[in-house]
Amino acid sequence: MNLEQCYQLFNLQPGATSDEIRGAYRKLARVMHPDVNPEDLKAHDRFVTLNQAYQLLLETSERPLEYQISAVRVPKRTPEKSPVAKPSPTLSRHDADLKWQTYQKLQELLRNREFVKTIALVDGLAQRMESDQDVKQWQGIVYYFFGQHLIDRDQLDKARIYLKKALKADPNNSQLVQQVKHEHRRIEQIMARL
Repeated sequence: MNLEQCYQLFNLQPGATSDEIRGAYRKLARVMHPDVNPEDLKAHDRFVTLNQAYQLLLETSERPLEYQISAVRVPKRTPEKSPVAKPSPTLSRHDADLKWQTYQKLQELLRNREFVKTIALVDGLAQRMESDQDVKQWQGIVYYFFGQHLIDRDQLDKARIYLKKALKADPNNSQLVQQVKHEHRRIEQIMARL
């Protein structure tokens, strides 16, 4: 079971907090527990799958945000010769390919810590696909990483700007909000030492 399937099983969005995951697990566990379904021979297997998904989501939610970009839902890449089962109604085939290629490049640039190129790339994509939620999420994550990098370089004013941009790009990502708050506290601690 991959991460996207786990989120679907729990009916959660990528980036859900540990508390949201625990709450969703408790609701499902009450319904799916083998003791509640004694006649269902497959109840035990489904409950084991539920527990495995729960563990994977908890592990992922507790990782630092820098590991989370690979968990972001991205468009499925299909081979060129196979038909697309259900094309996105909002994206053309060309835009879907562009989105996929940009996602791959963003991962590479972030791994190499090439933040200026990463920001230019994600901003360009966001301008082209301004209503795409995935792109907004990627943009927020990229701004966050750059803000974090600027704090490490003692460029605190500039870091604040990019942390604010991260929240503006993806205000509904609760994990991103928590991480940005943490970085703001870090800035305050550095300022107090000066």
